[in-house]
Amino acid sequence: MKWFTVLMIFGFVAFYTGDNVCLRYSSERAGWPAFWWFAVGNVLGFIATVMLTFALKAQHPNIIFALAQGGGFCVLQLASFYIFRVPLSPLQWAGVILIAIGIFCVQSKRSEEHTSELQSPDHLVCRLLLEKK
Repeated sequence: MKWFTVLMIFGFVAFYTGDNVCLRYSSERAGWPAFWWFAVGNVLGFIATVMLTFALKAQHPNIIFALAQGGGFCVLQLASFYIFRVPLSPLQWAGVILIAIGIFCVQSKRSEEHTSELQSPDHLVCRLLLEKK
């Protein structure tokens, strides 16, 4: 995976987490403070979406979505635990760990080899699709 794609994924996770933290702060306030937290959260969410779009252009979408969305979810759970002191039950912690394991499995080298094999012009399905054009 290229460094630019990795940077976009880490950026997405950071801005996605920041976006959700700001929206949580917004929900706990009233008036202008709530509006400003809401506005900042939406700006961060927009930046996260742009970063995800750039990452999707560079790599297979299944891998990017797993790393970005799954990674964002796991980091958000950890941030919520530390910032807002939101407790998680042991079963919920197990769920977060299983999601992290799933992210690792999806992005493993084996799935990249399979993906590149399917995209190869020598692959039967790929040849049939290219011939239709």
